[in-house]
Amino acid sequence: EEKAQLKILTLNMSTRMEQQENDQELITNVTNRTPQATGLNLNRDKKPKYVPPKGAPDA
Repeated sequence: EEKAQLKILTLNMSTRMEQQENDQELITNVTNRTPQATGLNLNRDKKPKYVPPKGAPDA
């Protein structure tokens, strides 16, 4: 009976460890994608460069 309990415990531990590894992979995939998206947003939000009006200056 003690061996059966130990077997169940080890199976539970291994399944938990696998679940944690899968969760960690998902987290790393999400965090690897986000910096690219924020970089694109920053470029979109830039102010346009100042363009002086054409023509001769007033004297």
